[in-house]
Amino acid sequence: MLKRLVPVLFILILSFLFSDNLAQIHRGQRSNVAKVDMLGAIAFKRFGLAYERVINNKISAQLDFQVISDGYTISPELRYYLLRDYAPEGLFVSPFGRILCSNIGGGLGYGFGGLVGYQTLFASRLSADVFIGPGFNYLAKETEWDIWAGITLGLAF
Repeated sequence: MLKRLVPVLFILILSFLFSDNLAQIHRGQRSNVAKVDMLGAIAFKRFGLAYERVINNKISAQLDFQVISDGYTISPELRYYLLRDYAPEGLFVSPFGRILCSNIGGGLGYGFGGLVGYQTLFASRLSADVFIGPGFNYLAKETEWDIWAGITLGLAF
């Protein structure tokens, strides 16, 4: 019974996440945003790509991939938009998780934190996103608190 239920639940969850009807796009808002982290590339010597998907009028999910000097990070994030009636625009708060993979010592670690930021859409398809927040990392038996910041530019579709 359980073996049959798991695939059905998986398909239902995927259809929920990728349905434009459930996203309830407001005023022609876009449901997807693909982004490049400009601040990371210039100031922190990291290259980052992100994909954000609107779940409903106030919430979106984002998956962020960063290539850093000694490995890479993958960070899932859940954004809650505070002041407007529709995502992905406006002031947001966001908890995030992080998986760290380091080439030095073959380390695998994790992290978590929170962000506050603002995203705007302009020229019908372009996005700009600014965010900052604290993060905790654990890698190779070492812990570290850091500040995660970024400025992204992207394409909404």
